[in-house]
Amino acid sequence: MGWPLVAQAQSRPGVRGRLWLVGCGAALAEVKSCSSDHVLARQMLECHIQPGYNAVQAKAAMLKSTLAQACAAHDGAALGAVRSAYRDALLAWSHVEHLRFGPVVDDNIFERIVFWPDRQGIGVRQVRKILAAKDASATDVASLHKKSVAVQGYTALEVLLYGKVSDQLMADNPAGRHACGYATAIASNVSTMIDDVVAGWSAGGKFASLWLTPGEHNPVYKTASDTTYEALKSYRFAINIPREQKLLPALGLKRHGASGPYLPKTKPPFTISGLGMSTIIANTEAAIELVEQGGLAERLAVKEPETADLIKSELQNVLRIMREVEGLGNAAFEEPAAKKLALAREPFISALIAGGEALATDCGMVLGFSDEDGD
Repeated sequence: MGWPLVAQAQSRPGVRGRLWLVGCGAALAEVKSCSSDHVLARQMLECHIQPGYNAVQAKAAMLKSTLAQACAAHDGAALGAVRSAYRDALLAWSHVEHLRFGPVVDDNIFERIVFWPDRQGIGVRQVRKILAAKDASATDVASLHKKSVAVQGYTALEVLLYGKVSDQLMADNPAGRHACGYATAIASNVSTMIDDVVAGWSAGGKFASLWLTPGEHNPVYKTASDTTYEALKSYRFAINIPREQKLLPALGLKRHGASGPYLPKTKPPFTISGLGMSTIIANTEAAIELVEQGGLAERLAVKEPETADLIKSELQNVLRIMREVEGLGNAAFEEPAAKKLALAREPFISALIAGGEALATDCGMVLGFSDEDGD
């Protein structure tokens, strides 16, 4: 599937040429061309990056508090509340998963928070080893942070909250106290890392300053257009993560190369909790948020309002399809629901190619699409 899809997508009936304007920053709707790279960078920071990570921080803190209280009381009835807080925290993280730059890449924070894909089950085995040995160092945040990245984030916590050990997690016995101590250490570890990321992106923070002041003095962004290129890469990630990394492999529809044979079917993410489809939906919602709140819609709407409208329409189509099967959990990736999910392939790739090409062309850039950008 190649670039001709752009013309096909734009010729679809029912596409209206209206502008997408947001209320975050009154002057930000005045973006006219790529000479306004700085304005785009500021809008993405203030209307997308900072709100996204602030939400992650709040949900991580709530999970930490909820889990600590439940473990202190050894209240088995509180497991439902803990799982709810975990779901909220995980989905908040899924809304920033496409931001693969900034402080989140320091010290492997990204991998420490969610160790995935893990096709060999390394994380589950390592977590079970910690539990079997009642490794006391795993209950200390500082010691935990020095361990394998596979045992200190939300993927490890999923094993504790939804796996076999969850039945005894709140029990007032040595095994239960150790498992709960390990779980609270994970929640505290993640919360601390997120605090560091938020600090880096906050007004006056180290990375926020780099983001807003490109130049020869800047070790990351030498020109203002470098931040625009980062935004375009984030747009690609925002679609490739739910489509190429999560949905297609779980449906057995991921190809080897652009037109090669299908690769073996893999497990969807978060199969222990059954939250895989929910994370994919959150990823897709984040793609829409990036376009609408992050400034890309205004950039497109100046010259190609039809394309701007197309992106939102196609991604909303994806959400509609996935929400119809979200309640099925892992069964969403099996027949007959899988047949419905397969329909999300086309609107996903249409949004990726149409928007990616239009934005890159408008900014005089080559986005570097690869075989993984579509089948």
